[in-house]
Amino acid sequence: ESPSKKKTKKATKDTRSQSIRVGMDQLDEFMNLIGELVISKGRLTQIASDHKLDDLTETVSTFDRLANQLQDKIMNMRMIPMKHIFNRFPRMVRDLSKQSGKQIEFEMQGEGIELDRTVLDEIGDPLVHLLRNAVDHGIETPEIRKKNGKSAQGTVQLIAERKRNHVLIMVKDDGKGIDPEKMKEAAVKKGLVSEQEIQSLTEQQALQLIFLPGLSSAEKITNISGRGVGMDVVKSTIEQLNGAVEVQSTMNEGSTFRLRLPLTMAIFKALFVGIDQETYAIPINNIIETVKLSPNDINFIDGKET
Repeated sequence: ESPSKKKTKKATKDTRSQSIRVGMDQLDEFMNLIGELVISKGRLTQIASDHKLDDLTETVSTFDRLANQLQDKIMNMRMIPMKHIFNRFPRMVRDLSKQSGKQIEFEMQGEGIELDRTVLDEIGDPLVHLLRNAVDHGIETPEIRKKNGKSAQGTVQLIAERKRNHVLIMVKDDGKGIDPEKMKEAAVKKGLVSEQEIQSLTEQQALQLIFLPGLSSAEKITNISGRGVGMDVVKSTIEQLNGAVEVQSTMNEGSTFRLRLPLTMAIFKALFVGIDQETYAIPINNIIETVKLSPNDINFIDGKET
C-alpha cells in the first residue's frame, strides 16, 4: 500500500470517531437544564450582592463565566446550516417554472448561515409558500415581460443574511409587483377592512393587507398557489418564532418579503421592569433603547399623563 493510501484510511477512521449522533430531545433536555442553571446563577448573584459576601461574590463570578460558556456551547451544538432546507428549493422552482411556462433564474445566497434547529424546522413551509407565490404570481410569462420592456427571463432570489442577534431571510422577485389598490379592493370586498379604514392607509400599509386571513388578490387561483391565501399562516408561523415578516413591492419592478428570525429559541436575555407592584420581563431583542425620565418629562395630553 502506498503511504498516501494509508494516510487516507487513517484520516477516514479519525473523522468517523470525531462525531456522534445525539437525539434532538436530548439536546432540548440539556438546554432546559442549562436554562435552570442560568436562572439559579442569577439568583445566587443577587444573594451575594444583597448580603455583600465577598467570598461568595468571587465564586459566583467564576460560576457565572462557566455557565455562560456552557450556554454558548449548547447553543452552537443546536445550530444547523441553512442549506439543510435551502437544498430542496432549486428543483422546486425549476419544476414550477416549467409547469407555468415561465423562464426563471433562481439564485440562493447564505446557505452556510446557521440557525437553531427548532427555528429551521419551522421556516421550511413559509419559504415554500413565498417561493411558490414569487413564481406563480410574481414573475410574468416571457411574452408579458417582453411587452413591458423586461428580459424574458425572470429572477427569483432567496437570500439569508446574519445580523447582530437575528437572521434576515429575503425572498425577492423582479416580477409585476403587488398592486396596493387591488389589495384594498380585495380587503373591502371580503369584509376584512372597512371603507373608512382603507382610505387612511398608505401604499406601504396597503401591501401589508396581504397578511390578513383569507385575502387573495389573484384573479384566478392556480394549483401552484393563490397569492395571499396562506400568507396569514406565513405571518403567524414567523411570529410564533418571535420573528417578524414584512413586504415591500413596486409595480412592474417586483416584490421582496423579509423574514426576521431570532438565532435561537432556547434562552432569551430579558430586561426586568418594575411598574408599581408588578415586575415585567421584556426580551432584550425587542428593546431599542432605555431612557431615564424625570418628572419634568411627563406632560398632560387629553388630560392623561404622557
